[in-house]
Amino acid sequence: GTCGGYSPGWWKQNQNTPHKNWPLSTNPSASITTVCSRSTLMVDGSVATLWQVVSKFPSTDECHWVCAWLNATVGAFNFPYSPAEVIALYNDTSKYAAALTFFKTYMESHGS
Repeated sequence: GTCGGYSPGWWKQNQNTPHKNWPLSTNPSASITTVCSRSTLMVDGSVATLWQVVSKFPSTDECHWVCAWLNATVGAFNFPYSPAEVIALYNDTSKYAAALTFFKTYMESHGS
């Protein structure tokens, strides 16, 4: 079947009720390094949280990785990877660029 996922815009929506659409099993206040171990994104001198990356850094690679991880967590639209597989693709420098392009180009097809 067709597979896909939600876009960064979809994951950051609901500014008046933050995280409303996030899976209950996730912690939006967790550090970005939960998903992107090499990230250096900071907010006010602290490591950015997952929510901050999606809401304040929408054009970064980290935002797309977090969205892929969220899509994997909810199994959005037959998303073809598990959360652990998304993290493994991020950590594998030989697969990083191709996976990121795939997520950005084909998997963020449902959005705001």
